[in-house]
Amino acid sequence: MMLKCLGLDMIRPENQPIGQLRGWVLDEIHRYGEPLRWAITGLEPLADGMQLVQVEAVVIMRLDDYS
Repeated sequence: MMLKCLGLDMIRPENQPIGQLRGWVLDEIHRYGEPLRWAITGLEPLADGMQLVQVEAVVIMRLDDYS
């Protein structure tokens, strides 16, 4: 296993409720590995009611996923 630090810029759709933000962020992070720690570090409004969500995360990656 290895740890990897990520900086992600994700676009949150306008129709997604803010109460589901945590689950959505975790689903996105899981694409890269098992989340160990994560934080939302920024939110910026975009056109059409969407938002840019900036996330920093540390994920655990299995070695077979890394090859």
